[in-house]
Amino acid sequence: MGFFHLSRYIHNLSTWRQSRTCSLWRILRLDSYSLSFGIKKENRMRHRKIERPKFGEHLHEFTLDNGLRAWLIQRKGYIHKCALLVFDYGSLYVRFRIDGRTYETPFGIAHLLEHRLFEKEYGSIFDKFADYGADANAFTSYSATGYHFDCTDHFYECLQLLIRGASNLYLTEDALNKEKEVVICELKESQENPGNLLHRNLLNALYATHPVKVDIAGTVESVKNIDCKAMYLAHNIFYRPRNSILVAAGDIEPKRFIEVVSESSSEWKDNGKSPEIIIPKEPMSAHRHYVRAKTQMARHKVAVAFKDSFSPSDKTLARRIFAAELASACTLGHSSEDYQTLYQEGIIDDTFSAAYLADRYFGYFVFSCDTDKPRRFVQSVKDVISKRKREGFKKEEFERLKKRALGALLASLDSLSHTVSLLAIGQMFGHLYLDTLKLLTSLTPDNVLSVLKEVCTEKKCAVSVVSPLSDGKST
Repeated sequence: MGFFHLSRYIHNLSTWRQSRTCSLWRILRLDSYSLSFGIKKENRMRHRKIERPKFGEHLHEFTLDNGLRAWLIQRKGYIHKCALLVFDYGSLYVRFRIDGRTYETPFGIAHLLEHRLFEKEYGSIFDKFADYGADANAFTSYSATGYHFDCTDHFYECLQLLIRGASNLYLTEDALNKEKEVVICELKESQENPGNLLHRNLLNALYATHPVKVDIAGTVESVKNIDCKAMYLAHNIFYRPRNSILVAAGDIEPKRFIEVVSESSSEWKDNGKSPEIIIPKEPMSAHRHYVRAKTQMARHKVAVAFKDSFSPSDKTLARRIFAAELASACTLGHSSEDYQTLYQEGIIDDTFSAAYLADRYFGYFVFSCDTDKPRRFVQSVKDVISKRKREGFKKEEFERLKKRALGALLASLDSLSHTVSLLAIGQMFGHLYLDTLKLLTSLTPDNVLSVLKEVCTEKKCAVSVVSPLSDGKST
C-alpha cells in the first residue's frame, strides 16, 4: 500500500467516469489543453502536464476518446523503461450489477483471466516480449489486475504488445481446462503452507461474509466451475479502456508515446457502462476472536489482527490509510521503542512483522511472529497497544518515524517499476503519489493515535494460531 494524497482533479475525473453526460473539457479546463500530435481529428484527446520540482518529476496525463487514461513519467537520461496497464478488476469483484442485471461469477476468475489473457491463437505474447529483450509479467490483487514490462530497447514495440494483448481475449475449452488444472495444483500446494494457512484462517476469523475471506486464486471448487462464457463476460465488462490506467516511465518522448498508445488502442472500444461492485455488508466486530489449526512444522505461528471499517468512496480514505500505516510503525515497527523491548525480552524475533494492510474495500492491523509461547506473544502485543492508547506517542519518536517513512518513499521513487505502480494503484484510490509529502507532514500524533484507538479494540480483534502437530496444549 503506497502513500497517497487526495487530489481535487482526480476526484473530478472519477465523477466524470460515472457520468457520461459530464463534459470532459469542463473537468479539465482549468489546467489542460487539447493536443492532436498529428493524430486524426476524431482521435483528439486531453493532455495535462504536471511539474513537481521538489521531486524532480515531469508527468504527462492523456485521456483518449475511448476513455483510456495514459500517464507518462518522463525521466530523461534513464536507459531503463517500463510500462504498466492496470484494470479496476480484482478477486473481490465476483458479484456486480450492470444494466439492472446482477451477475455472480466464481471466485478466482480474475486470477484465471490474468493467466490466460496473453495466450493467443498464434502463441504467447510473453514470448514476443522476450524476443524484444523485455521482462514481462502480470499480477492479480483484491481490486486490480495488472500487466507490465521492463526493457531497455524496443519500448514502443512492447507498448503495442501490452495494449493490443490486453484488449482482446482468445480462449478455447481445452486451453482453459489445462490452465484450471495448473491453478488447482497451486491452490492445493498453498493450502499446505503454514504461513498461508495462518493468514487465511485469520481473514476467516476477522470477516463473516466479505469476499476477502477467499484466496485471490479462488478455491478448488470455484475454479472448477469457471467456464469460457464466464471468462468472456468478465473480460467484456471489466477489460475496457475506461476501466483501465496505463502508466509508462523512462526517457520517453510524450508525442511518440501518445501516438503509439492511440494507434494501438484505436480498435479498443468502450460501451461507457460501469458495473456496480456488490460487497456484502460486514459487521464492525470480528467474526471470531480465536482460531487454531495444526500442521507439520517446528514452531507456532501467531497473528493478532484488528479489523478496520470504512467506505471505498470515503474522500479521506488515503489519509486514514497513511495514518494507520504510521500507527503500526510507531506502535511495534522495527524502529519503535516497544519493538526493541520485546525483542530483548525474547518475546519476538526476526520473524516478527507489524503492518496495516488495506485495499479500497477492507483494512486491518496485523502483528505476527513465530514463537514458542503463543499466549505470551498475544498478550504482549495487546499490552503494548493498550499502553500506546493510554500514553500516546512520544513526539520525538513520532517525528523520527514519520521522517523515516518519507525517506523510504523518496528512495522507492528511484525505481521506475515501483513508481509506475504507485501512480497506477494510487489513481484507483483517487490520489497522486506526488502529493504524499503534503499528506505526511499534515499528520499529527493525535491523528495517528485516533486511528489506533478506534480500530484496536477487543471486539475487533482476532487471533490466528498454527501449531505443530506434536503440540497437545491449548494455546
